[in-house]
Amino acid sequence: MARLKLVGQSARAMAIGQRGGRRQGPPSAMRAAGAWASEASFGWTPPMDITDSNGAIRIAIDLPGLAPEAITIELAGALLVVRGERTTAPSANVGAPYQGERQFGAFSQAVYFADPPEPDAVRAELSRGVLTITVPRPPGPGERVQIAVVEKLT
Repeated sequence: MARLKLVGQSARAMAIGQRGGRRQGPPSAMRAAGAWASEASFGWTPPMDITDSNGAIRIAIDLPGLAPEAITIELAGALLVVRGERTTAPSANVGAPYQGERQFGAFSQAVYFADPPEPDAVRAELSRGVLTITVPRPPGPGERVQIAVVEKLT
């Protein structure tokens, strides 16, 4: 499982609306839009999908060949940042290359949420080269939430 830690950090990001619309702007202006996805500021950008299903935001990032230890997930308030590094493949140092399309080096992806997620509720799983981060969505305005009544015995 990938690591999750709290840090103090910010990033310029591209907005992902609550139901998926993309638009640019500063985080403060887009806070009510839902989640944000940043442009990578490192050597390469792994493909990322963000979906909203079953009361949770699911972030899927293609990271083939990476071990969980090579991935860091940081949560600072409403900003979730995924970082890592893919080192050069051993075969890349053998012989003269004819063609090289695989990307190596450091990467970073960020998602900004309208409301800060509960850190203990965020889950990350790496399976078959796809990192899936699940962030439970808090109920929105007007949504009904069932609250259990517990009897207290005195």
